Amino acid sequence: MSYLAFSFQQHCLCPTIQFAVCIQAFKDVSDRVVIVGIVMLISSRKLGIALKALGPLIDQICTIYGIAGLSLGVLQDGEVIHYANFGHRDVEAKIPPDEDTIYAIASLSKSFTSAATGILVDRGDLHWHTQIQHILPDYQCYERGAVCNASVSDLLSHRTGVLGGDAYWLLSDGDSAFARDQFARVFNSLPITEPMRTAFVHNNYGYELIGQVIERVAGTTFGNFVKVNILQSLGMSRTFDSVIPQDTANVAQPYMSLLNHTAHKVKMPLQRQDGLYSAAGGLRASVSDLLKFYNALMDAGLSEWNEDTKRIPENPLKELRAIWSGMVSMPFSGPREHSAALGWYRAQLPSNFGFDDPEASNPLVGNRSSCKLALYNQGVIQGFTSFSALIPQTRSAVVVLTNSAGLGLPSKLVASALLNLLLGEDVDQEAYKLVAEKNYREITSHVLDTMKELKRQRKVDTPTRPLKEYIGKYYNTLNNYFIEIKETKNDCLSLSFMGKSRDTFQLLPYDSDKFFWYMTFDESVLRGRPTGYPMDYFIIKFAFDDNGVALENPVLYWKYDPEYPGDGEPFTLCRTCTGVATLGSDRGSEKPALPDFSMRFQLNKGIRNPNI
Repeated sequence: MSYLAFSFQQHCLCPTIQFAVCIQAFKDVSDRVVIVGIVMLISSRKLGIALKALGPLIDQICTIYGIAGLSLGVLQDGEVIHYANFGHRDVEAKIPPDEDTIYAIASLSKSFTSAATGILVDRGDLHWHTQIQHILPDYQCYERGAVCNASVSDLLSHRTGVLGGDAYWLLSDGDSAFARDQFARVFNSLPITEPMRTAFVHNNYGYELIGQVIERVAGTTFGNFVKVNILQSLGMSRTFDSVIPQDTANVAQPYMSLLNHTAHKVKMPLQRQDGLYSAAGGLRASVSDLLKFYNALMDAGLSEWNEDTKRIPENPLKELRAIWSGMVSMPFSGPREHSAALGWYRAQLPSNFGFDDPEASNPLVGNRSSCKLALYNQGVIQGFTSFSALIPQTRSAVVVLTNSAGLGLPSKLVASALLNLLLGEDVDQEAYKLVAEKNYREITSHVLDTMKELKRQRKVDTPTRPLKEYIGKYYNTLNNYFIEIKETKNDCLSLSFMGKSRDTFQLLPYDSDKFFWYMTFDESVLRGRPTGYPMDYFIIKFAFDDNGVALENPVLYWKYDPEYPGDGEPFTLCRTCTGVATLGSDRGSEKPALPDFSMRFQLNKGIRNPNI
């Protein structure tokens, strides 16, 4: 019997989508082809109906989390099959969002950073194992062991073991305590919490450094490199670096959610001319543009894996085999793979998503899709949350963007429901609603419980020393960050981070030479501050002697991260100091310094691939 190959095409409900089916059959196959086509048409219709039917659930999730606006998109077989939008991109003007609305995408920016690095690696201008110290002169590393030899891939996969410490640099209103040229020194001053390449330790500082590496090697700014080599090639006109041109329309305004579920407008985050943190979380994009990017990533990846032919002519994206390789295991209790790649996280389905206690915060995805690989990332920044996930095997993707933050990660919850539908799973809408309500209660109660516990453990009502003994400016070891202690009019002490009025708080006696400060949930929102800090973050400790020997200058300890060893980072009193280097956030209006192009010449002279 001879066999024939047939191709069947059928438009689904969305006129822009085609489903192609190629089968082998006997000569008399007309009935069989029609049956297959009808099945696929019914399947696509069911999926479209099911995705649309999630609307009421997403509305409820937005209400529970106090979300101002939300946009989402779904990709299947490389084609967009669904867009949906909820709420307002501008609450005051009551303007709804659409798939072209521009949001700050936070950590979804990291996939652009790894993609940009892959382009340089493909050109031979960089190597995944190139050591950072050979690119950035400011990466001075002494007595830090293997971290001194950290490579590009180490920073991109969060496996340096260096403390993340976002609470250190992040001030009110999303401002940065450090100027961009200080981040290499700050990175190498942070404690090492795990041996390098042995554990996942999330670190945004590393991505800022990779952005600087790209600039030195490419001879242009990070934002311009991404624009010329990725955005323009893929027709992504709704994606920008940290500063959006003033005449750009359809931009989502940033909000944070108050306890009563209403949205409070806050300052646009990381809107800086110098591109600070663009590579870590400063890019802005629309749902429609992100789906173009994700489609191109999967197209390049499947082609490199020889699992499918390339569908996008002149696809600029390279090195996906390396970018999507698991580099270090993540702290998941299940038996399936969950690891950090370069700018992405890998999850073998079925799985939960996220690295912040995921089992408790979102439903299982892909319960009947055993062994499929999912790649995802999630982001939170002042006024915005984001989540995206790819299933390369089926060229499927979902992306969810919101212009509200503070009460959790609704984008991840919504994306989980979308993914389950894509994978043929049932979505229990009532169960998802209960998860959202549970997350809301846990997040809001955490702040209240922290305040209660601080007050419960308080042992003294008055300071143990005269107030004047505490007063002054306390500097970190790099002398680029200070905490100022002042006496207030009501005979109390105040604490001020970097001398900023928005970062000034009243101190209350806690225990011996310890003091504490606190904020209610809504006070944090009104200051544009994250709301989930642990108790130690709000406690500072003064030391006036070392084992009974008086110190020449008192030391203040601040444990801004729970993983910081001991009592936290030491800040030493300097009675003669008048200031430090310019506050990072105040440099945003300055012209960025031109990149140093000398390293590009040196790389091409033969130190291109220094391996560890």
